[in-house]
Amino acid sequence: MRIVPVVVILLLTPVISGAQTEFVRRSGAHFMLGRQRYYFMGANCYYLSYFAQDTTEARGEGSPTWRDMADQVLDRCGAMDLNVVRIWAFGEENGGEFGPHDDWRMQTSPGVYREQALVGLDYVLQKAGELDLRIVLALVNNWDSYGGMDWYVTNSPTATTHDDFYTDATCRQWYKDHVNRLAGRTNTFTGIVYKEDPAIFAWQLANEPRCKSDTNGVTMANWVYEMAGYIKSVDTNHMVSTGEEGWWESQPWEGTRWLVNNACPDIDYAVIHCWPDSWTYLFGDSEPGLYSNAMRWVAEHIDACEDLLDKPLVLDEYGKSKPIEGDYGRNYYHQGWFDIIHESAASDGAAAGLQFWMFEADDSWHEDHGSVFYSDTSTVAMITGQAWEMSHLIAPVITGATFEPGGLLLSWTEVVGSPSYRISASVDMLSWEDLATVDTNEWSDSGALGQETRFYRIVPEYDEP
Repeated sequence: MRIVPVVVILLLTPVISGAQTEFVRRSGAHFMLGRQRYYFMGANCYYLSYFAQDTTEARGEGSPTWRDMADQVLDRCGAMDLNVVRIWAFGEENGGEFGPHDDWRMQTSPGVYREQALVGLDYVLQKAGELDLRIVLALVNNWDSYGGMDWYVTNSPTATTHDDFYTDATCRQWYKDHVNRLAGRTNTFTGIVYKEDPAIFAWQLANEPRCKSDTNGVTMANWVYEMAGYIKSVDTNHMVSTGEEGWWESQPWEGTRWLVNNACPDIDYAVIHCWPDSWTYLFGDSEPGLYSNAMRWVAEHIDACEDLLDKPLVLDEYGKSKPIEGDYGRNYYHQGWFDIIHESAASDGAAAGLQFWMFEADDSWHEDHGSVFYSDTSTVAMITGQAWEMSHLIAPVITGATFEPGGLLLSWTEVVGSPSYRISASVDMLSWEDLATVDTNEWSDSGALGQETRFYRIVPEYDEP
């Protein structure tokens, strides 16, 4: 029998079973998609639904529309291999950050919605689905930008201060109504009900919730447990996170206890933020201490997720002002944060993803609040490489292909935590045949003998939870 060379290849982009047809879910301290682990590099682009609702020209006649700009940002995210984007799913007041525009509000008064604003959110989810991106939807802001908790308080006849948002019956009901309105909405572009849309990664209770009037954290915890449970009662498909910055019990001044809140059984994964420029009271104001303390903040929260919570950890927001380059510049910090997350994930730890702040839409808005612009070429190149590394945590590499009497012996690198590997083959890379599932990192293919071309794909699989 004539034996001819066999082409052996492993696809560079990991094959995610059930992409955009299954929901990302939590299993212990890991995210899962189908029977594969899910790791990600992502971004914050909070403005996307605001832009996407507006089809007028952003910079006057002949310029791209606001929706065009949203398209461009999402296309860039896809091109950079980012796979999770965090946006605002609220808008009770107009924001002034992006120049003159018409009404971008989502709610004009409690329970009264502008359909065009909701269409903007529809559009982002539809576009994300096309690009295999997933979206985190934050439901309310702690801060006044675009409305926030104070807007609820101002409209309620029975609330007075910011922190009444958490206890006032009217505010709590309006919040639940908002959850219901979004979870039950049918996307006007796709026809998919939000609570049935795999393009949604998770709901987030709030952006950076704080309750300074109760430093014991009881008020916040009661609200977290109530609202996370409520979301799960109306949407059983999607995960929920709190949106917190990560204050420990020993740092009670913001009235939120990170461990207590994230112990809630309806909270699927823990998030933290890290802002060394504005948290100098916590990290110090000089190098190298500022850097080392900011990195320690992330590492200690990962440890807590592994030792106490058994839940994944996502660095949900992080940023550093310019200069970009040099020791302790922005890129130095970004690489440090990534290294901690990646090292944990690669060693079967609880860290599962990170989302930098903020991927700007237009280079003409060069505000220095830790944002990343597409013209920041060294930062964009670094983040693109980091995205590749995160996604390839689940991709074994074929290290050997040797003909033996029984067939072609394949060997590959092991993937941390994977109990088995599914081997598939193809002659044209269009259709794939599953050949075997094995619990070691080598396997012999007797069918390779006599084949002129045979492509291989090795996919790690995990036990069902």
